[in-house]
Amino acid sequence: MISFRKLISLGGALSVMTAGFAGLTACSEKQQLGGGVTDIGNSVAYEGVVVDVSGAAVPSARVVAYYDSWDQDGIKDSVVTEANAKGEYELKVKENEKVVLFASAGEDCGLSAAKLDKSNKISIGKRTMYSSHIAGRNTGSMRVVGVADSASTKLDGDGYFIFYNMPPGDITLAYTDDADSVEVNARVEFTTLGPKQIYVLPELGFVYGDDSWLAVQDFRYYVEEGYDDIQIHNPKSEHWTPITEIPTLSQDDSASSQVVTVSVPQNVGYLGGFLFPVKVDPKKFPSDVNTKHIAVIDVDNGVQFPLEIDYWTDSEALLWVRVAGVDSGVTELNFKIFENKEFAKLMNVPFSEGQRQDGALSRLHFNGDAKVLNKDKSVAKSVADSAGLLGKGISLNPGQYMSIDSVDVTFGQFSMSFWTKWNGPNGKRQVLASERGDSTYKIQWRYDEGKFSLMKGAPSFMEVFDLADSTVLPVGEWAHVALVSWMGNYTMYVNGKPVGEPVSFSSPIYLGSMMSPVRIGGSGNEVDTWDGALDEFRIEMAPRTADWIRAVYEVQKAAAE
Repeated sequence: MISFRKLISLGGALSVMTAGFAGLTACSEKQQLGGGVTDIGNSVAYEGVVVDVSGAAVPSARVVAYYDSWDQDGIKDSVVTEANAKGEYELKVKENEKVVLFASAGEDCGLSAAKLDKSNKISIGKRTMYSSHIAGRNTGSMRVVGVADSASTKLDGDGYFIFYNMPPGDITLAYTDDADSVEVNARVEFTTLGPKQIYVLPELGFVYGDDSWLAVQDFRYYVEEGYDDIQIHNPKSEHWTPITEIPTLSQDDSASSQVVTVSVPQNVGYLGGFLFPVKVDPKKFPSDVNTKHIAVIDVDNGVQFPLEIDYWTDSEALLWVRVAGVDSGVTELNFKIFENKEFAKLMNVPFSEGQRQDGALSRLHFNGDAKVLNKDKSVAKSVADSAGLLGKGISLNPGQYMSIDSVDVTFGQFSMSFWTKWNGPNGKRQVLASERGDSTYKIQWRYDEGKFSLMKGAPSFMEVFDLADSTVLPVGEWAHVALVSWMGNYTMYVNGKPVGEPVSFSSPIYLGSMMSPVRIGGSGNEVDTWDGALDEFRIEMAPRTADWIRAVYEVQKAAAE
């Protein structure tokens, strides 16, 4: 069974949860301005009733209209009133202002999305917690809209966040991040449906084509009855097809399909946003199958997964299936691959549109998707294609390299990996990856004189930091190689294991362009070309753990056997 949550240790958090928000004491007047506003001017009225978990009216409840929304930095103002003996209330607020309604009585409270009619029922109950994480993000902050205090928290290094002591009801979580120099603002809206102590949303990802919305891949959360006591609201976006019922497969849909079981690595903890290579037998599909309409669901619960097709021929096919999360202890996953246009339309997107979903900056399967250049920067007309670990690979001629445009690996954390069948030392320097601008090398990951190392340099200097001896990399057989940057320390991995010692490395000061393409398999110098076949290259802006790297190695090796 697949779980879309991380097991979070709450420790003593529940024991220190406070009973209320500072500054939210009861009001004796029927309506007050909460933030010093002296003139409402043109106004609109929000009317409704406050009820408890049983649906009974709550007399004399305190009701606040907070001037707040997901695209603001915080609450701008508020208006306060008190419900009558029947739990009824009315609040007048400025016209054209976005408002969130909050009600409280004693220690119970609740949030409600405001509607311009008399149906603003606010259900109040015990305070609770919300938790989730954002795929591919480890910076930025999340805020609960319409809550005055303790309603903002930063994402941790794995993209997780948790809010304590929060009201139940209609919740909007607003995400903000400017780590990419371009500010990202997005939100997810959901309603809590029960008296749970903590609500854990599945992994959140950006809606393809619309970064202002966060969504989940499990359709069960979007239907009216929700799932796991959570009902996530469908994004209001031209890039999103509203989900009103859980998709089902007809007999025709399932006739041309295949179920593939993959093993999950053990003793690696939770795997979030993990890619599984899945081999498919094309003979189980009609000869005229439209590969653009291939979809993948989990056999056990019907959850659909994003995928990309590496290759699909008459005799063999390989898909890469992205699973939002797999809990520790899960031993296998059962994927159903089938042809269905409507399913495929929801999840199959180009990498350029969906890359933020899993934090990947670039990935190459070497099945015609690599940009190969000669030493003079001209596009190579001939490339020494070779058999890869999975499908095709590539071998570069002297002086050739692959250019990954608009990627800078010298700022922030990252993980880089690929498979290689190395021919061994050839008396020359061999470059795995290099980032340079004009005459400055910002970083070069290379083999030279019996060592794998990192180098940085400019015309006036060069510094080399040894990572590991050349003997760590097998010769003449496929091996998985990775480089992980975390807090200024770089670690090299071979076949899922760290080799050598972490190296402290910082890029040299560079006065030219701050963004330089990463070059793979060479530096542009003829003597630097990597001597061996390459396959399945990937850069992602996340410092993967040793367990994660090992899991990638084990899963991809198993798929190749």
